Order: sequence, then C-alpha cells, then structure tokens
Amino acid sequence: MSRPIIIMGASGTGKTTFVNILTNSDLPVGSTLEPCTQEIQLSRPFEVHGHNFHFIDTPGDENSDTLKSLVDFLANLYKSRITVAGVFYFQSISSPRVTGFNRRSMRVFEDLCGEQAMKKVTIVITGSDSSSEMPREIELRESPHFFRAAIDEGARYFRFDGTMECARDIVLQAVDVQDTEGEHDAVLKIQDELVNAGRNFSETAVAEYLEADLIEIMRAHEEVVDKLRVTDHERAEITGSLSIQLETGKADFEEILADFEELARDTAELYAQELTVTQCLILFTMYLLGYWLL
Repeated sequence: MSRPIIIMGASGTGKTTFVNILTNSDLPVGSTLEPCTQEIQLSRPFEVHGHNFHFIDTPGDENSDTLKSLVDFLANLYKSRITVAGVFYFQSISSPRVTGFNRRSMRVFEDLCGEQAMKKVTIVITGSDSSSEMPREIELRESPHFFRAAIDEGARYFRFDGTMECARDIVLQAVDVQDTEGEHDAVLKIQDELVNAGRNFSETAVAEYLEADLIEIMRAHEEVVDKLRVTDHERAEITGSLSIQLETGKADFEEILADFEELARDTAELYAQELTVTQCLILFTMYLLGYWLL
C-alpha cells in the first residue's frame, strides 16, 4: 500500500514543483502572483528503496477556507485509519525577509502537527541559488522565532536545489522506509484534537492561535486609528494657530497701512509748505530787481 506524505507551506514556496519532479506528476504549478494550488491534490505513487509513497499536496493557508479544507481532510484521513509517513513543510528564502504572513504560516503548521509529530516533520528550504548557507537560512534554522523549536523537537532540515537527485535524497533521509506497515507513522495534533479528543475546531490549538492573532491585528489597527485621530487633532490645533496668526498679521498690516497714509499726508503738507516759500522768494527777488532797475 502507498503511504502518504503531507506537503504543506505557503503558496509560491515550490511545493508542487518538488512533487512533480520526484513523482513525474503534472500537477499545475503557479507562474503568477495568484496561488495555483487551490485544493488538495494527490501525486502519482513513487518508490523509494522498494517502498511506495505518494504526496498529498495542500494549498497554502492564505485564507480560512483553504485552512478549514485542510483540517477537514486531515481529520477524515485519520478517521479512515490512514496515518502519514511524514510531513514536509516548504519555506522559500528568495524574499529579502520573512514576512508576518510567513510567520503566521509557520505557527499554523506547528499547531497542526504538534510536538509529538515533529520527528516526522521535514523542513525544506527553497529559493537559494547559492552553494553556501545564506544569512537568512541560518536565521530560519537558529532563531527561536522560526524553526529552532521544531528542530529541537526532532524536525529535519534540508535545502532543495530543484533536482530529482536532491528530492530523492531528502525523502530517503526524512522517511523511515523500513517501517513498511506504518507502525511509527505520525498522528498529527489536529487529528488527535478533532478525532480522539472530540473537540470542535474552535477548541483546537490552531484556532486559539488564529483567534489571538486576529485580536492582535485588531489591536494594532486600533492603534493606527488612534494615531490618525491624534494627527487630526494636531492638525486642528495647527489650523487654529495659523488662523490666529493670520488675524494678528492682518491687524499689524492695517496698522502699518495707517502709519503709511499718515506719513503720506505729512509729506504732502511739507511739500505744500516748501512750494509757498519758493513763491515768496521769487516775488521778493522780482521786487528787488524792479527796485534796482528804477
């Protein structure tokens, strides 16, 4: 019987490419910004050391619908007494930094699997063209904010270079090919919570995390709104201050204008006075000239 290996990770991390290369499947691969894998897909079976496996390629958990579909599928798989030979989580390092969404996806993945199943987990790094480790890759492996806890709990960590040989090598090292009956296959935490414990989805660890994450997002949104409100208040204060300054400047201008008009009047009076004196001097000069001629 073919044993399933679950493929998880955000959209665009190379999950389906890995599956197609190793299994010679033709599952659709995205080439645009839109996620290509919209539903759960099964690969063709493949053989490793005489044992058959197949991949279950899952869509990224970008929205609640895809996450709920994945959770329902995993629960139904366990109800059918089918356990998984392993779980591969894909993470790309082609981006310059790990986004908040990537961190959310990692946390959802960890809550779906649980600590007890981490020994069956394989973290696959994609998107690196360098033969040596990149700083982001080291950070992903060593930082407690990323995969440090999962690795400490038994998860394996590999880099995928895009070749068939590398893909086969990862499977060989990650999956217990000697466990032909699946006696040591993983029971995921979400399966145990929903099936064995009989919980509703809202009572699971992943749902509690998503609820807390949503509350945090709402709180951050409220902080932004509060800052905008403060900005509006400050803008109103600035507008009021400018209005006062404008009124003050207007009064000062009117005062200066009045002073200028008064100065103009004084100048005109002086000019008139100077003209009268000139006329007197002319008359006096003419009088003296007439007296001399006589």
